[in-house]
Amino acid sequence: MKKILVGLSGGVDSAVTVYLLKKQGYHVTGLFLDMLEQNKVKEFKRVSILAKQLQIELIRKDIRKIFQKEIIDKFTNSYKTGLTPNPCIVCNPKIKFKYLLQIADELGIKEVATGHYAIISENSNKSKVLLEGRDKNKDQSYFLYRLAQKELERSNFPLGRMLKEEVKEIAKKISLKIPKVESQDVCFLKNFKNLEEFLQKQLNKKDFNKGAIVDGDGNIVGEHQGLLIYTLGQRKGLNIGGDGPFYVIGKDFEKNELLISNVKQDKELLNKEIVIDDVIWTDKEPSKDNIYQIKIRYQMKSVNANIRKHSNTQWIVECSEAIWAVASGQSLVVYNGNKVVGGGVITN
Repeated sequence: MKKILVGLSGGVDSAVTVYLLKKQGYHVTGLFLDMLEQNKVKEFKRVSILAKQLQIELIRKDIRKIFQKEIIDKFTNSYKTGLTPNPCIVCNPKIKFKYLLQIADELGIKEVATGHYAIISENSNKSKVLLEGRDKNKDQSYFLYRLAQKELERSNFPLGRMLKEEVKEIAKKISLKIPKVESQDVCFLKNFKNLEEFLQKQLNKKDFNKGAIVDGDGNIVGEHQGLLIYTLGQRKGLNIGGDGPFYVIGKDFEKNELLISNVKQDKELLNKEIVIDDVIWTDKEPSKDNIYQIKIRYQMKSVNANIRKHSNTQWIVECSEAIWAVASGQSLVVYNGNKVVGGGVITN
């Protein structure tokens, strides 16, 4: 009998993944990664109930210290330097798949699986490629672009060719005991009111240096609570009156000023040329003669672009149309149709 190790989180997707794999004849073992101090007892209890219902063995791996160092601390430090990071993208290769494969090796199991909505296929030279999931509203290929061949060739995504409604129907049919509301947020932020509250707990008071909010005419229209808590394009939480709504269009760190505009399509928020670094290509490097599709955030409508190498580490992405609110630290993911080519981290 084929064996497989499944990352079990307590949600509907990973639970239905286990059910489907068992139907396919796999001997399934579940792995719960204990990453957070908050609600750790409650979450493990929920996952344990699911594992019992699905009739599988459950392994618990405590990685709280590693998760704090590799994900939470680096996320927090990125904001201190003015970046807008995406921790879920980093977490997949550095935490989730790393420990799934590590535990699988210890158990003598070749394959691992998760409840991600994406598809793994093969190209003509038998290399693994990552494709968008069938359900375009749930497709998670954007978050998985940093998975390399060593992860893809051992991974299984049973939900990739399914719609979310189909998954819910299966869960209902087998009476799975799962939460009615699923969290779509970054896992370590869900117990906080907002990003600002989280950062205030993680950082020192000196990191929150208040300063002026300045409009396009140079007028001071309010006071910001620390540049690090604001992101490009942000509209809520500015707490200023006047002829709004207003949008964050930049940060002047030298003057400690937050720059705003009441024009959503302000030229400062529009970019047609984007520089990326820390790139990873799933198969071949992009060709400067081809037209690709790119996304800089989850579920955005893709934009056509040409991509060319700029240096040993940097690539320039020339978009067919201006993209709104491009922030350093975000990931830019490159597609060729529905196939993930790779991507990198925005630096400009």
